[in-house]
Amino acid sequence: MGVAPYRTPGTPEFAEVAARARRAPQHDPAAQPRHGELGRHADPREWLAEVLDTYCMTLAVTRQLGLSPSYLTPAEIGPLLDIKEKLGLPDLRLAGRKRG
Repeated sequence: MGVAPYRTPGTPEFAEVAARARRAPQHDPAAQPRHGELGRHADPREWLAEVLDTYCMTLAVTRQLGLSPSYLTPAEIGPLLDIKEKLGLPDLRLAGRKRG
């Protein structure tokens, strides 16, 4: 994920930063400090912005509670990817995936 510099929303400078972020497929979505995410996909099935926003909120609340985040293991992620694949939801992790 990329990080775009902060610019005031609604300004030409913000539009320039957002346009640059949208042209960088290796950083989709991009985070913008003190603003949020800059996603470039119009397809509602690609919930990258919502996923990033939820992830950041989860990390922030976890830290505020004085806890360390825990992550799913590869064995736990596999069944979730199966569901996404069955539903036809895009996920870069599905490309070249080995089926067990």
